[in-house]
Amino acid sequence: MSSMLFMRCTGMSARSSAATQSAVLRFFISAATVWREKIRDELLTTQVKVDVHAPASARATVPIQNMDEFHEAFDIGPGDPMYLPPDERIVIW
Repeated sequence: MSSMLFMRCTGMSARSSAATQSAVLRFFISAATVWREKIRDELLTTQVKVDVHAPASARATVPIQNMDEFHEAFDIGPGDPMYLPPDERIVIW
């Protein structure tokens, strides 16, 4: 949702000029950076069992993995670890 708002407000797209594309890349990197954390396996196991929220690593990667703009911005395709086929991407809005 925030990426759609960012693109709409700035008039940018992942297929724009190099400067614009750099801003789009920075947007996705910044969005993922918010969720970085260092957590021990034992605590992660406990968190998954008792917390209703997804772990930070999933919150940083899963939503953007479903976005066409993310795949375009980073030129992600089949064979890349973050690639998700278009027919498997979840679109809510």
